[in-house]
Amino acid sequence: MPYRDADLIVHLLVRGQGRLSAFARGAKKSRRRFPVLSAPAIGRAALRERRGSELWELTELDVDPVVLGLAADPRLLGHAAYLTELCERFLPEAEPCPEVFDLVCAAFREVAQAGARTVLLRAFELQLLRQLGWLPDLHDVEGPAVGFDADAGRLLGTVSAGAAPFTEGARRAALLLLETPLTALPEVDPATLRIVSRIFAAALARHVGRPLKSVAFLRSLGPGEPLEPGIAATRSSR
Repeated sequence: MPYRDADLIVHLLVRGQGRLSAFARGAKKSRRRFPVLSAPAIGRAALRERRGSELWELTELDVDPVVLGLAADPRLLGHAAYLTELCERFLPEAEPCPEVFDLVCAAFREVAQAGARTVLLRAFELQLLRQLGWLPDLHDVEGPAVGFDADAGRLLGTVSAGAAPFTEGARRAALLLLETPLTALPEVDPATLRIVSRIFAAALARHVGRPLKSVAFLRSLGPGEPLEPGIAATRSSR
């Protein structure tokens, strides 16, 4: 966020401190100390406390070179922004969450190296919900899954009025995405991924309820954006 003529307010996720904000003095003018602050990035940040202020001071940012190309591709940038915005919306301030931090870093590197893949977003969403304690029990189904109750946040083994369709194949795919490292995700067909996205869409509606800026940006890039099914499911489940 711009502040005065040359400074920025920067939002950070720090492995040992959680989500916090910091003041970056002269960040608009110093590309050496603060490269790529206009785009999501990962790296090592030098921070110090500011007397009488809730904001930390960011004195330097050493960006991991693997993510330097994200800003050059709009769709890669949009996917990185989506990962970042989910952390900003879901994580409380100043609570250390090293598992989520490691998950985000792995996802960033995978986007930068393997490209904008729908399956990565779905796996990240499910694994994020698990870390936050908001993931439905995907094993607690009587028989094959046939529906998803968004209000109750659980899969159903029988058809129920108001429940979104959900297949047994999608349940098995969700379990596979949960247990597979982001660097070794299997190929999953788009139709199945659209069904899987309903799990996270319901959580997004319950815990955030506001449109995501990154989704609006990705939609502006044209049709075929993989986030669309999840957002549509969010609207229908409310």
